Amino acid sequence: MGVKIILARKKSDIVGTLAIQAIKNKVKTQKRIGIQVKVEHFEKYFIKKLNRFNVNDELDYNSINNKITEELNIFNGLGTSTIYSKSNNEDEEQNNLSYLDYFKKETSKILVLGTKSRYNDVLNSIKRFLQKNKKEDLLFSEITPDWIDYYVIFLKNRGLANTSIVDTISVFRKVLNSAINEDIIFYKKNPFSKYQQLQKSTKPIDPLSDDDILKLLSLKSDGSKKQDNLIYFKNMFLFQFFANGMRMSDLFFIRWEDFKPEKLVYQMMKTDRNMEVYFNINICHILNEMLGNQVLYDEIVKTTKLEIPFNCYGVLFKTENDIIDKINITDCNKLLKKLRISKINLDNEIKGGDVGRLDFYKGYYYPIHSNTERIETIKEMIDLRIKIEDKIETKYIFNTYKKIKTLDQNDFIFERFIRDKQIGIFKKYNKNKELTELQYKRYKNLQGRYNYFLSQIKEVFGFDIRLSSHIARHSFINSLLKSGKADLWDIKNLMGHGELRTSEKYINKHFQGKEKQNKISKGVSRMYQIRRIE
Repeated sequence: MGVKIILARKKSDIVGTLAIQAIKNKVKTQKRIGIQVKVEHFEKYFIKKLNRFNVNDELDYNSINNKITEELNIFNGLGTSTIYSKSNNEDEEQNNLSYLDYFKKETSKILVLGTKSRYNDVLNSIKRFLQKNKKEDLLFSEITPDWIDYYVIFLKNRGLANTSIVDTISVFRKVLNSAINEDIIFYKKNPFSKYQQLQKSTKPIDPLSDDDILKLLSLKSDGSKKQDNLIYFKNMFLFQFFANGMRMSDLFFIRWEDFKPEKLVYQMMKTDRNMEVYFNINICHILNEMLGNQVLYDEIVKTTKLEIPFNCYGVLFKTENDIIDKINITDCNKLLKKLRISKINLDNEIKGGDVGRLDFYKGYYYPIHSNTERIETIKEMIDLRIKIEDKIETKYIFNTYKKIKTLDQNDFIFERFIRDKQIGIFKKYNKNKELTELQYKRYKNLQGRYNYFLSQIKEVFGFDIRLSSHIARHSFINSLLKSGKADLWDIKNLMGHGELRTSEKYINKHFQGKEKQNKISKGVSRMYQIRRIE
């Protein structure tokens, strides 16, 4: 049955009477509701889709809208009996229960500041909507499907995205359902029923590819203040990535005291879970660049040397004058090149001689030889290269940690980002306690500021992808999956997720591992194909 509000009148009349018109089985019926309105006002201010009058200065639109809602409820079999108070007393008590008062009471019970802030935002949004309609309160009896439609249009007109509108309606509905569950009110039909299945249309987060990460690592400033500033934010983003996809909320509040020998230990703000991130070279690079200590790594690379295995001399050196007892990693790389050893598959480039296809050992490719002694030399040189690399990393991490321990341990490592005016607000922040309301507001400001500057990297440096803080987290998981060295349980622990299903949400169609998946699928297929041929 179709039901709508019309203005019943004769064609020549300039004033008509509001009426409910219903069409059932192609038969029209009308019920007048006793309110007269000028034709020009009806045409100018009445919103047919909502069966309500818009805000104006020529009509008592609030009273008219309330009367329309009441009559429609009665007509649809709902009437004023749609809602009851817990005590089920007189109609006046039933119809004067304040939804706003109940909303405020529910919000005051919330302990988590993020959730509390979200509820307050919705409450303020409802108040703004009421102010536009020259009302101060919202009663439970006034919440109808039409009212909600009108409120959604108000949100859209304010420029809210679909995701924000869905979140707002979700909070609104939760509070109403809470009142219903506590038997404070009762509806024959929940006014939010048409919004129960409302879904967010969220844009998927595309992780960075390996090439994207390498491009970020290679970005350099031209010396201008603007680019220097963006390089700082680039390093914050990369720190997130290399620190196991660290959350932005934890990144802001890491202190120097959180660094222990060989690892970073911190308490995750969102879950209170204790996390450990082992030092790696890239984290050390970022920290040393911030501390103006970029030369440390190069000095260690030059001075770190290991002895060459004696039985390699015959292959590596033509005369005794060529012999070197100890070599650093630069000299080692030259000798590896001489032996045609590489981390890249050079099969297409190596031709002729005694070289056939390539073999593989500990991450390195080398040409297969008939001479077993030469193969042993190649493997020993690869082992030597790995040992030098490990020793450099160990020294670099140790010396970086020594430098960190000379700093004020209570300082945040990204203190420059937080700004002087806000440092005092967060200086006494204890991760074992919730943020205060003032701290939470400032933290939300920091979130916006951080993501704004990340987005500017694309504009200023011509980077291919618009960066945001959460892309670092998604990109780290994508890299883990592509490595083939982590399962779902590893990802859960590295990311600090409480449940496996949370980790599963990250492993979705946006995972950039299609080629690997395709090879696995084809491999299984061929395995059985071969058996059938045999």
